[in-house]
Amino acid sequence: MTGASPRRLLAAAAIGLAAAVAPAAAVDEAAVREALQRCVAGWNDHEPRAFGDCLTADVWFSEADDSFYKRFVGRDKVLGMFDYNIRNSDLHWEVVRIKPLADGSVAVQLKQRVGILPLKDGKYAMSFDRDPSLARLRREGKVWKVYFFTSHRGWARALIDELDAPPKATTPPEAAAVRPAPPTAAAPAGAEPAAYTTPFGDRAQGCIYCHGRPPALSDDPKRGRIVAAGAAAADGAALRRAMTQPRVGGMMDNALADPSLTDEALEEIRRWLVTLRDGRAEVRSDRILIHNPRSDRDPPARIVQLRAEGDWRLPSDAGCRVGTALAGGSSCEIRMTGSAGGALVYRFADSPGLQPQPVRVIGPPR
Repeated sequence: MTGASPRRLLAAAAIGLAAAVAPAAAVDEAAVREALQRCVAGWNDHEPRAFGDCLTADVWFSEADDSFYKRFVGRDKVLGMFDYNIRNSDLHWEVVRIKPLADGSVAVQLKQRVGILPLKDGKYAMSFDRDPSLARLRREGKVWKVYFFTSHRGWARALIDELDAPPKATTPPEAAAVRPAPPTAAAPAGAEPAAYTTPFGDRAQGCIYCHGRPPALSDDPKRGRIVAAGAAAADGAALRRAMTQPRVGGMMDNALADPSLTDEALEEIRRWLVTLRDGRAEVRSDRILIHNPRSDRDPPARIVQLRAEGDWRLPSDAGCRVGTALAGGSSCEIRMTGSAGGALVYRFADSPGLQPQPVRVIGPPR
């Protein structure tokens, strides 16, 4: 990354706030569309440097919600991270709308489709839709270039809502320019295995490359089902087999070819995905905490089953009870009563793509 400051990066994320301060100037929409088409053509040449010609040196370009971690900043970093994708897929962008902003840049709402090669009889091996996606472009000399892009639906939608929000006259311009996008909740301590973030293969940068940290739930039937598919695997070897299924389209071949991605490492990842599906219980000396370690952009997880076994009893004023909804990254607690040993059983409600299983927590005698 050349000449990029933290303030500049934060301004790129908060794309709509600066527009609320002053009226936006008109732009040549045809020139913006032409610039976006250059990006698509560069990608579809399957040569990363050709795609890089449409990006600024300080571009922030990501498939995942990168608003907190900022892993994909800088043209060289982006081209390295997306090298495999560019060489093995076709890109399609459909412009939904173009909005000029007060700083002279433009925000563009897009529908994205990525088709995984090979293309046979007019059909891709797999294709993935991202609606909405969001790009921001600015002029460098006489040329428009992309300096911010995300195809993560949740992050794009949050930024679009921010873009469309009514102006806030009480917000000082300087404060608006540097306000960051809402951060993604970090995984609770002790829950995320190192294998999830370790680079595997020549280009892949760990599971967080595509799925975020922690992975967000997804309604995409073809991709993004890492939690459901991984948690359903019996063990690390079964997770490896799932990653090599034909429907995956060879996307994991680069990572699976790395000898350090052992079945033991995949088992660590699988156990964590089970935790994301079912929740995590923490036993302390005087209480039990039930955690929802999913992303804070996911819908809250609602407790639909909660019972005590053995000598334990659920107190009437327990913070966790049937119907309690836990936002991502949050928890509730129960101070159990009873002097002998016991157990607590809880289960989260089913949600799109997920069928959480009951969790039985055994604790020491009181």
